[in-house]
Amino acid sequence: MTYFLLPLRKYTEFSGRARRAEFWQWLVFAQLVCIGILVLALAVPEPISIVFGILSIIVPLALVVPSLAVAVRRMHDTNRSGGWVIYLVVVPVVIQYASSIVYYAVLFTSRGAVPADESKEVLSLGVFAFIAALLLPVLIFLLQDSTRGDNRFGPDPKGRSAAPSVT
Repeated sequence: MTYFLLPLRKYTEFSGRARRAEFWQWLVFAQLVCIGILVLALAVPEPISIVFGILSIIVPLALVVPSLAVAVRRMHDTNRSGGWVIYLVVVPVVIQYASSIVYYAVLFTSRGAVPADESKEVLSLGVFAFIAALLLPVLIFLLQDSTRGDNRFGPDPKGRSAAPSVT
């Protein structure tokens, strides 16, 4: 259960390997912290809620670097480049901005041909499906077991030796 704090100790360590447990426990921990701060910001009275509101912006930003670092190390654990994490982060952002541009272009050029609510829902569903399809390989990589034994990124964090070769 100590895995969820390990990324804080390895804050900027992008080399090496991270087990599945470390990655997923960190992800759950970071999300619970962010959600908890947001709930407190909404639940407490006005003067104190401002502090939690500011924290709800600062804390997620502070967790970006350790989250990226543990994701890169997790990719390394499956013997893949950390570049897949860039793919994981950049693709949804680019698609979201592109879909917003397309949505507003359609909205302004259609001049009422398609009700705004309907076109927004259809575009949102399409964007969601597109992002999900693009990110599916990365999700599968994050769910896979470690490369057995040492790989080009370091020793096996589980301490296992390489699998015997089948001839």
